[in-house]
Amino acid sequence: MKLLVTTIGTVLALCCGDSSLHAAKPGDLPPNFVILLSDDQSWVGSSVLMDPVDERTRSDYFRTPHLERLAKRGMLFSQGYSPAPFCCPTRRSLLVGQSPARHIYQKDQKNWTANYRKQLSLPQMLKHANPAYQTAHFGKWDMRFDNVTPGEMGYDVSDGYTGNGTGGSKGTGGPAPKHDPKLVRSLTQRTCDFMETQARSGKPFFVQVSHYAVHLDIFYSEDSLKQTKRLAKGKKHTMPEFAAMTQDLDDGIGAVMDKIESLGLQDNTYVFFLSDNGGRLTMPGQKNKKLPRNHPLRQGKGSMYEGGLRVPFIAVGPRIKPGSQSRVPVTGLDLFPTLAELAGYAKPLPKSLDGGSLTRLLR
Repeated sequence: MKLLVTTIGTVLALCCGDSSLHAAKPGDLPPNFVILLSDDQSWVGSSVLMDPVDERTRSDYFRTPHLERLAKRGMLFSQGYSPAPFCCPTRRSLLVGQSPARHIYQKDQKNWTANYRKQLSLPQMLKHANPAYQTAHFGKWDMRFDNVTPGEMGYDVSDGYTGNGTGGSKGTGGPAPKHDPKLVRSLTQRTCDFMETQARSGKPFFVQVSHYAVHLDIFYSEDSLKQTKRLAKGKKHTMPEFAAMTQDLDDGIGAVMDKIESLGLQDNTYVFFLSDNGGRLTMPGQKNKKLPRNHPLRQGKGSMYEGGLRVPFIAVGPRIKPGSQSRVPVTGLDLFPTLAELAGYAKPLPKSLDGGSLTRLLR
């Protein structure tokens, strides 16, 4: 199923027009790239209407005005998919542009880690396209089963080998310590500082922000909880604490967008937002059995049904029509070749890439 989706997305993308409007040319100012990756966020886990003709395709409780703003500024992909229905394989796939089937971990498989390190990574590719690129990764790394680090895979700046976890919060949920729920605020601040440093130096940049939200456990700011408790609960989504955690994530996304605008980078910066997999069905526990948390999708995280793989997917950037929408199936695997084309990568891409460039769709 996943292979079919990727193939359809690639073929249709190749039929949608001339990519010369987007690909970097000699003498052009290299574009900047920002990937905002949420964790375990359902396709219907925000107030963005994922399918404009189906009111069921957004949360009936959560409020995410900054994600709504992001969608209005760019292109919403109604059929966006993650490479896998779990965290770790998706993150590995995004980094090297390959299906998880190519790098399945087996503890008795010889040279598994060494072979993965040999793959061309996203930050390495951008540096080959233009050595001036500065690259950063902040947040959840979770390259489980080995010790591959961000630095080894080409990132200039990172917060190191971070695991799955809760973003540093202790316990099993509740108000976040130090007013930094799921580290949303500190990750956002590092990202904004990194972008400002590169803007001042005149260097192009790529930064991936891998949020811990909205993965378990449920941590949130008390201010957000006060706001969500004032809202009318939905039939599908009912938990104020989860709504507050979602709102905190949304605030972080808004702060990054505000920083891009305040630095005057919006006309030369591409922003891609997506989730690493579909939403969980077990956090919080589902009370309304007739209206599951990922409705109208079937199942959730860990499943190969739509609820496990279909995710929010938004692209914003130069010459992307504001408020546009595409029904072409796309996946996170498409980001690697897309950034390669937009950055003007001149060498042949590895034959092991499993996605296709989206540049012909982003118009």
